[in-house]
Amino acid sequence: MKKMPPNKSQGCGKTPGGIKGFKRWFMSYRIGLFALCLLALGATQKLCPIHKAPMTRKQVPIIFLVDRLNVEEWQVYTNARARLFPYSCDEIYTNAGNVFNSKEFQKHGWKNVPTNAWIYVCPTCDERKRQWLAEHPPHAHKPGFFP
Repeated sequence: MKKMPPNKSQGCGKTPGGIKGFKRWFMSYRIGLFALCLLALGATQKLCPIHKAPMTRKQVPIIFLVDRLNVEEWQVYTNARARLFPYSCDEIYTNAGNVFNSKEFQKHGWKNVPTNAWIYVCPTCDERKRQWLAEHPPHAHKPGFFP
């Protein structure tokens, strides 16, 4: 059997098809890389699972409560929040007793206690929260109590 001379369009053997093959391979590589970049950018975009709206990052204060003033109002609000506007937040409430009793607080005081947090918020949930608060104004409290 006679040996055939190598095909000049195959180039050096690393990329089949010589320059044209390399261009084809490189173009598919660039398209694949572009698709991966788009997927990576989309993965960082948070969407509200309820409204499918893009969420925004927001810094909110952490409020330490010693006791809830009106438990019934608080329960109505938290139930509505869980159902209607779960990704709306203007502040984070936490029980101050948990902070004061921690070993970290006993050792360092307020120095290491965070007072702000970064969260993701849905603008549609924010709008629903504003509507709900307008329809359900809080009851007037007695003088001398914190609202």
